[in-house]
Amino acid sequence: METAETVQTAESAESTRRTGTFMSVADAAEDLDLSKEYLYKGLREEQIPGAKFGRNRKILRAFVEEFKALAERGEVIDFEQHAALWRARRDAEVAV
Repeated sequence: METAETVQTAESAESTRRTGTFMSVADAAEDLDLSKEYLYKGLREEQIPGAKFGRNRKILRAFVEEFKALAERGEVIDFEQHAALWRARRDAEVAV
């Protein structure tokens, strides 16, 4: 039986999951409807922006949120194309 405390704890966990600079590969895969394996490969090959914390890889939340926003606006963009554009912008910022 769920209590108010159980529901509040679940809501707090969901809120925490949706904040921060990085997100787990599992969360990104769920949000983007992509496989974790595909995302891990992109991270390993540095095609997707992220970071490695010990043995754990995380994806940059801003990258995922931007892709979702483009899709919600109806813009047709391939995930790999989005990653390439993101990298190009990052490289241009570093060069300045």
